[in-house]
Amino acid sequence: KKSRRENPFDVRARQDRGEHTHYESKEGRDDRYEDFTFSEWADEAQMDEEMKRAVESLKEELQQYNNLSEAEQTKLFRKLSARWHP
Repeated sequence: KKSRRENPFDVRARQDRGEHTHYESKEGRDDRYEDFTFSEWADEAQMDEEMKRAVESLKEELQQYNNLSEAEQTKLFRKLSARWHP
């Protein structure tokens, strides 16, 4: 049995005119995040020893290149980071 579906061209024409009859009104939805709890998961994250050594090594290498422009430092950082994160 085929389901009855509106002609998509008619739907599009209505939408183009600003008629959105099948959607919930956005007015009065200020409380939509009321029940949602935002949390910072990174506070609980812990680096293992291997990652700590990698970060320290990366920082040491970057300190040698303080005289580069910001764009060059960013490029270098990405290149060095690729070594630690394949």
